[in-house]
Amino acid sequence: MPVPHHRLTLGPVTVLTFGKPHDWSLNRLQTQHDLRNGEVDLFNRVRAALTSQGVSTAYAPRLRSFNARLAEEKHFPVAIKRSDFTLMRGVDASGMVVPDGAAVLFPTGDCPTVVMHDPVRNDTLAFHAGLGELVNLRPFGIDSLSPVRNYDSAICPAAAHFDPQVRRRVLIHVLCGISAEKYRYPTNHPLYGHTNAKLKLHIAQYYGADVFQEQDIAAGAIDLAKLVASQAAKYGFAKENVFRDEFCTATDAERWHSNAARKESSRNMVMVINRG
Repeated sequence: MPVPHHRLTLGPVTVLTFGKPHDWSLNRLQTQHDLRNGEVDLFNRVRAALTSQGVSTAYAPRLRSFNARLAEEKHFPVAIKRSDFTLMRGVDASGMVVPDGAAVLFPTGDCPTVVMHDPVRNDTLAFHAGLGELVNLRPFGIDSLSPVRNYDSAICPAAAHFDPQVRRRVLIHVLCGISAEKYRYPTNHPLYGHTNAKLKLHIAQYYGADVFQEQDIAAGAIDLAKLVASQAAKYGFAKENVFRDEFCTATDAERWHSNAARKESSRNMVMVINRG
């Protein structure tokens, strides 16, 4: 049975965060055929973690495009089944509303996962929060292959899920990500300095200098949790209800995989489980 490094309980919702010693990347687990190609151990590890929580179905959107879109249950065309557990795959999205009696999975390197929970209605939504999902990078030429969208952040479709009158009570947790100290877009970078400068100006103008560590825009250390808080406030969520955990994937090499710090292709895992 895999042991999580962190557990968060929000009423009927439990969030389990796993890292080393296992690789939780789901890239090689896309279809039922992949179970015959040696991915049984990974599938069984995910299954064991979730069935121990009373959950037999999990949804795992592909996170590769950073498209800031939210999926629905009906969007997942692929079911990978074994014994008493089903893993739903096959859609590119950044997150979704967590269905009752199911889980949503987020394999991550350094990008945090955002969990939004209404404690009155027990309504939970979660999404992967890489910079490309919090800021539309296409205008800056940083991520020209990502799908076109007419909004900046995944917070926009996430906010649309919650009625305006309930947003101030929604709890927002930012989990298992890189710290600002290790996440820099410096202006003096020999190749990307000019692009970084435009990007940082956009972030500062729309979301405030507080998003940068010590408000130092030139150094370019972006605090993704503060960016989430600033964006959420624009949609009527309460900044004081935004929380981040104490972990940094880049600095804690014993517990976490990190692409930014160590160029690891292996992944951590955030499981958002709704037993409601």
